[in-house]
Amino acid sequence: METWTGTDQGDFLQRNVPLRRGPWTLREATLLLVLAFVGCGVILSDRSGHYRLTHAGSAMPDHALRNTEAKFGKDWQEPTVRTLVSLAKHKTNSSNESAFEKRAAAIARAPATTLATTSAPPVPEPTLFCFALMLPNTPERGLLEKAAQLKAGIFACDDHAIYSSEPGDVWGTQISVLWGVNLWCDKQPTPIEFGGQGPDGVWSAANTRVFKIIWGAIIKDGRWKKHDWIAKTDPDTVFLPWNLKEVLRQPQFVAAQNTTAGGYLQNCPFGLYGGMEVVSSNAVRRMSEQMDSCPYVPQEDVYMKYCFKHMGVPPLVAHWAFCFRGCDIDIQNRMYAEGSPVPQGFCQNHFAECLGHHAAFHALKNPWTWEQCFWRAKSQ
Repeated sequence: METWTGTDQGDFLQRNVPLRRGPWTLREATLLLVLAFVGCGVILSDRSGHYRLTHAGSAMPDHALRNTEAKFGKDWQEPTVRTLVSLAKHKTNSSNESAFEKRAAAIARAPATTLATTSAPPVPEPTLFCFALMLPNTPERGLLEKAAQLKAGIFACDDHAIYSSEPGDVWGTQISVLWGVNLWCDKQPTPIEFGGQGPDGVWSAANTRVFKIIWGAIIKDGRWKKHDWIAKTDPDTVFLPWNLKEVLRQPQFVAAQNTTAGGYLQNCPFGLYGGMEVVSSNAVRRMSEQMDSCPYVPQEDVYMKYCFKHMGVPPLVAHWAFCFRGCDIDIQNRMYAEGSPVPQGFCQNHFAECLGHHAAFHALKNPWTWEQCFWRAKSQ
């Protein structure tokens, strides 16, 4: 029986060579069928009756490509068709079994191979450690109880904590007590050097003192180290952690999460609003080292913005993921003053209607409106 010379397995045979002329024996036909069906190879034929086996990914000569397309169609290069192998052919005399038969049998016995895919591995779901400050003897307890009842807000995070100045629990979550800390704050204007208008501007809660203590307690607690992102949430913020995780799986946030400095989500185009603050774990680690050196601003959200800037922690634009009353009003006032249309992506007074696929809505001040907002937002 005549067999053929050629290159070793894995190389492309550079010329048309007939593997066999004349009628096939039963054993040869069986081997070829086995070879094809196990997925190790596909036999290609040109119009002259010559057969070849080619290695996956090898470049075929032009004439062979034309012949192959004529026989199999333009789509022959689909992975299911072009998972091919080449056979070494040796021009030698054989007594009982040809070199082709021996090699085909060896390949048929080997495990089938498949083409490697080039799709990126799935991005793992980020984990969240969430916390809230609850003022004692205020409606904030009712808001947190409603969130716990609905398994929403901080109670739907991977881990959570509630801070207050009095002991107790909220639906089984023990309160982390800030002993001896006065949680009540007066109102002060934001200093001009930090973007405010001084005494003539808006007066808001001077709560930096309290939240510096809370951040110190969180850093000491250490649970944040087990998670990718840390979220500070006000009780009157309707928060959907699953929507936030969907945001955080986007490439720009995954990349920032893995940098040394980390990052924080800029939840409004004109600043950081305190209804919810989302910070990467690496940024919290930097806070644990440098927070005491940050410039002091009475308002906590303004303080955090300038503290991050001082520490070299970059803002990550994500205002489209949040719907906050304060930011919404600020945007519309500025756009109206400038005579510009409100850009797309802003919730435009939808904070109370809870429309759109957002991660959080602020502010909903009683449990009934909180719940209605939650169900409406969850259905988006």
